Amino acid sequence: MIKRLLPLLCLAAFTPAASALEYNADITAIFGAGNPSTGWTADSENGVTLALRAKNRDTGDTSNTLGVYSFATGSSASNSARALWNFEFSIDQGTGTNYEYYLQIDTDPSTGINSIFGGPINPFAAFGDNATLDSVTQNSENITFFGGDKNAAGIYSYELYAVAAGAGISGTRLADTSITVNVGSPSQNDTSVPDAGTTLTLLGMAFSGIEVFRRKASRQ
Repeated sequence: MIKRLLPLLCLAAFTPAASALEYNADITAIFGAGNPSTGWTADSENGVTLALRAKNRDTGDTSNTLGVYSFATGSSASNSARALWNFEFSIDQGTGTNYEYYLQIDTDPSTGINSIFGGPINPFAAFGDNATLDSVTQNSENITFFGGDKNAAGIYSYELYAVAAGAGISGTRLADTSITVNVGSPSQNDTSVPDAGTTLTLLGMAFSGIEVFRRKASRQ
C-alpha cells in the first residue's frame, strides 16, 4: 500500500468552483469494499476528473441536491468515535500530466469558512495507467480527524482542484469541484463571512490522518 502524507498549508479562503459540475456521478470507489459508486459531484476538464461527495457511514447513502449533502449530528453506529458521515475525494488524472492537486477542508461549522489545505498531491509521478485504476487517488475522511465535533450542527464546504505543477494554491484552476455538507440542520441566521486573514493553528493535529491510497483504505 502506498501512503503519502499530504503537506499541511493553513489558510482561510474558499473559492467556489467555477466550472459546470456533474451531480450524482458514478465513480468506482477503490478505498475499501462495500463503498457505493454513487453520488459524486464531479468535474471533468483538461484530461482529469475530480470528484467529491459526502456519505452516511452506516447506510452508504450519498444522495445530494446540487452538491449539498445533509446528515444528522452524532456518531456512526459502526464507530462511536466517528461522526455519522464522511467526506470523500477522488482524483483520476486520466490523460493529464504535470498537474498537482489541492484539497480544501472547511473546519468552521458556521457559515464562515476557515480552511486547511492538503497538497500538493501529484499522483501522476507515482501511479500507473488508467486502465488498471492506478491513476486514481481516493480517500475517505471524517470530521473528527481534524478536531471537529461530531455532535455539533454545522455547514461545511469542501473543494478539490487541479493546477499546473508548480503553480501552487493560487494557480489557474484546470479542474475544480466543490460540495457543501449540512449537518443537523444548523441555523440559517448565521451571516458570518469567510475570514480571509485567519491562519489556523492546526499543525500537529489530525491532518496526519489524510493518507492517499492507491487501492484500499483501512481507516473508515
